[in-house]
Amino acid sequence: TPDNVRGYSNLGGVYIYLGKWSEAKEMLERSLKLKPDKAAYSSLGALYFYQEARYSDAARIYEKALQLDVRDYRVWGSLASAYYWAPGERAKALAAYQRASRMAEEQLKVNPQDATVLSHLASFYAMMDDTNKAISLLEKSLSLAPSDNEVIARAGETYEQLGQREKALKWIEKALKKGYSLATLERNPALKELRADSRFQSLIKELLHTP
Repeated sequence: TPDNVRGYSNLGGVYIYLGKWSEAKEMLERSLKLKPDKAAYSSLGALYFYQEARYSDAARIYEKALQLDVRDYRVWGSLASAYYWAPGERAKALAAYQRASRMAEEQLKVNPQDATVLSHLASFYAMMDDTNKAISLLEKSLSLAPSDNEVIARAGETYEQLGQREKALKWIEKALKKGYSLATLERNPALKELRADSRFQSLIKELLHTP
């Protein structure tokens, strides 16, 4: 089925997780040539953001995704991050984080125990400098899903944003030891200062030399 849009989109997403960036880009672009698709745009935006550090281009891609569906809090959060790191666009980040947080709050009304939504919401509030709310949501998400690697890694990033380096390192270490992608952490602009910390560098050396 060479005209299967979702097939190319899904394959592109899998290639991203495998770290096969050029293959992922090819599949996602092929999908989008056939038909605009929110999932494909979101994955391509992530590729631009994390693999190529093309934050402005990532923002444009996320904007296209939202033209197809404005209700996804995750895409609003991704757009906010792209705005935050894109040269000359940081002023637009706050409004996008606020939109993302409102939508995530609505999502929690469906399931208040959704650890993934809670962890995303915590990161949004951290970026909006609401420390107390961010920490409360973080603690709840971690208590609900103490083994969820995405939640754990997001906790590390959020604690770093809040200026709590010790806790950030603690959760980043747990995520890496549970198999979280080091490549993703190395390409995350929010963790630049943490990566320069000698404790993080020692952790990486330890993990790389572990049989």
